[in-house]
Amino acid sequence: MSPPFFEYLCDEGHEVELEQNIKADPLTKCYFRVTVNAEEMEGVEGYGVPIKQRVCGAPCRRQISQTSFKFKGGPPTPKYHQ
Repeated sequence: MSPPFFEYLCDEGHEVELEQNIKADPLTKCYFRVTVNAEEMEGVEGYGVPIKQRVCGAPCRRQISQTSFKFKGGPPTPKYHQ
């Protein structure tokens, strides 16, 4: 059985979905890749090409989302008094 997916939302508004063991600690920082201007990354290069992305790093929270399973049954049957 594969681990479940958890959704996270960071303070910058990025939504990230991560396959994670249910016992694992939740993420605390966003790992969403953000495109930046080359001037922000001045002096950082890789293979001769300026890096134009960075990791967001903003605080994030695990979201409660729709589950992939459903509970059987229906609403309680109302009792009618005669």
